[in-house]
Amino acid sequence: PAMLIHAFVAYAHRPFNSTIGLELFFGMINFAAIVMVYYGISRMAYLKWYVLMSIFATIAIAVGVVLTRDVTILSMAASWGAVLITPLLCGTFVSRQMSLPKVYAVALIIMAVFASVQLYPFWSQMVLTAPEMADALTSDIKDTLAIGGYTAEQIENASGQFKSFYAVFVRILPSFSIMAAIFQFTVGFWLFVKWLNRSGSQYLLPSGFVKWQMPFVLSPLLVAAILMRLFGNELLVIIADNLILILAVFYSIAGISLVEFFMKKFRFAFFSRFLIYLFFLLTHVVGLAFLAVLGFADSFFNWRRKYPLPLDYKTS
Repeated sequence: PAMLIHAFVAYAHRPFNSTIGLELFFGMINFAAIVMVYYGISRMAYLKWYVLMSIFATIAIAVGVVLTRDVTILSMAASWGAVLITPLLCGTFVSRQMSLPKVYAVALIIMAVFASVQLYPFWSQMVLTAPEMADALTSDIKDTLAIGGYTAEQIENASGQFKSFYAVFVRILPSFSIMAAIFQFTVGFWLFVKWLNRSGSQYLLPSGFVKWQMPFVLSPLLVAAILMRLFGNELLVIIADNLILILAVFYSIAGISLVEFFMKKFRFAFFSRFLIYLFFLLTHVVGLAFLAVLGFADSFFNWRRKYPLPLDYKTS
């Protein structure tokens, strides 16, 4: 059912003038449907229900093909590849006793590749229309501020800041799109793992959050992105910016894990932990950068092994 809902919401032409609120509503439905597809396909692949899975997938793809009007074949193939092939591999790998971190990492890479192919036309269109769109939005902002009684200098400063923000937004839009897809997959994968644990597959229990660590094997990818940023042409620099941002999010999560580990080790009280997290929240980009550097350093220097938690402390 989730596959059919996704096909209708994602590909059906709206026979009416949609409002922003209505589109947000449809977006939430599609988000939930995709999450359930990731969960359901992973579960069916784990149970080897390939025939039933194929029937549902064929019907959903056929409905999408019939309903769509302005989606290219390549984009649709990449979209269905992300939501069908990725969880299929997840369930298959887990059924073969592959560890959860490896399954998640491999599936994440495959899903990101499919999502990039699907969204590339949209990104290209955004880049091409960015100057025209920025000028139009800036003009609207100027008119609104003028009506509000702002001075000419204030209007120019505000419009200049908006144009700079819009240029940065368009530049890093691919990374935000990929991270949104990653979030959908992660929620579906988490539901799949919860189902596995309820079904008695206790050997698949993931490690506690304080043990989360980025693999050192990703370091060459980060180094390559930095070199592209320093010495590449404009296209390579844009790719590097988005790749660095995506990696920074994962390294930051690993950094939070390490911070949580040491707070548990030294038995920080709740109020002290609250103040530390509040500090990271208030420092914005600086705090994110510090956590990312901490997570990167943790990928090759295992502080948890050198400074283990007390034996009487639960880590999960």
